[in-house]
Amino acid sequence: MAEKKFITCDGNYAAAHVAYMFSEVAAIYPITPSSTMAELVDEWAAQGRKNIFGETVKVVEMQSEAGAAGAVHGSLQSGALTSTFTASQGLLLMIPNMYKISGELLPGVFHVSARALAAQSLSIFGDHQDVMATRQTGFAMLATSSVQEVMDLAGVAHIVSLKSRVPFLHFFDGFRTSHEIQKIELIDEAALTAMLDRDALAEFRRRALNPEHPVTRGTAQNPDIYFQTREAANRFYDAVPDMVAEAMREISKITGREYKPFVYYGAADAENIVIAMGSVTETLRETVDYLNARGGKVGVVTVHLYRPFSVKYLGGDVVGEIPDDLQSPRKTLAQVHLQEIALDQPRCELGEMRMQVFDALRVDFGTVGGDVAAPEQELRQHPHPAADLQHVAGDCTAPSRLRGRRCTGSGRIR
Repeated sequence: MAEKKFITCDGNYAAAHVAYMFSEVAAIYPITPSSTMAELVDEWAAQGRKNIFGETVKVVEMQSEAGAAGAVHGSLQSGALTSTFTASQGLLLMIPNMYKISGELLPGVFHVSARALAAQSLSIFGDHQDVMATRQTGFAMLATSSVQEVMDLAGVAHIVSLKSRVPFLHFFDGFRTSHEIQKIELIDEAALTAMLDRDALAEFRRRALNPEHPVTRGTAQNPDIYFQTREAANRFYDAVPDMVAEAMREISKITGREYKPFVYYGAADAENIVIAMGSVTETLRETVDYLNARGGKVGVVTVHLYRPFSVKYLGGDVVGEIPDDLQSPRKTLAQVHLQEIALDQPRCELGEMRMQVFDALRVDFGTVGGDVAAPEQELRQHPHPAADLQHVAGDCTAPSRLRGRRCTGSGRIR
């Protein structure tokens, strides 16, 4: 085993370090709090630092985040592994190109230090508003919770994106992780490089646009063909959770730290479980230790693979760790208070993961009817700080009424 090396850095440095390893092109435009990722990549390229292919990364600074995303799209079509870095409204400007990148099954990676969107005022601090706005773009979404996790798991986005042909958005909390300075273990570069699928890389190169082998792309399609081609992409997404789980198993072997799409931490007989993603899970783990040491029965589920949301791994990684001899292990998870993501998020963002968790429990574990706590009753017993209970009848957290219905910003459904 290689000798462990430690460095002192923040989350942006960790993400940039891994992104530089796996990138041939970086299209950049600065926006707080992601700017230092692009600055570091630009600095290393100017110094002649080499990536894992023995090349200096080509850095292109555009005139906006929309231009950076367009450059990523074009670079990927030319057969170059490409990354970018952004946050907040910068990520929103990339959305049109994100649809193209995912629709064309191009293995790009966006590293995002998640930040609040400017609404009634500007806020540069950590929030999941920006990444939540990209759930529907077709990008896989990988969440990390600490500086060490950024170092360990950022490579999973690059490795699995190339193998699966699904682009990845790797995100972590702005400032809380992006600028938090920690002493962390530097991941073994040789071991991480060995995980890269060279056959998939060769296939990616062969699919590149080349005047010697012309192909037609970016056509217009009538609805009958368009529908079929959209459906044809499903098999690529179906394969992502297994690929991520396998990559995380390899990362666990390299680092000695356990990683799964969903990681459960806490009492085996937990009666209350929080499901969360982001830096809040670090605090939650300390809280779990504190409460369990005093006789509590609590736990926390850390979500790493947010898109595609895997029922299979939520069941295997979480419910599988709860002993069968409990009185009602399924009910234990079904009736958790589900203060997921972050307690200060709007209800519709909370409701998104809540619905997915309830759907997962129903599909795999048969927790229907009385096993699932009534959302209205739960909200009244454990009200969200910003909850408007006058709208509880149309609340986004009521899963039984929401199949096929769209959540609006006001907390109502259509």
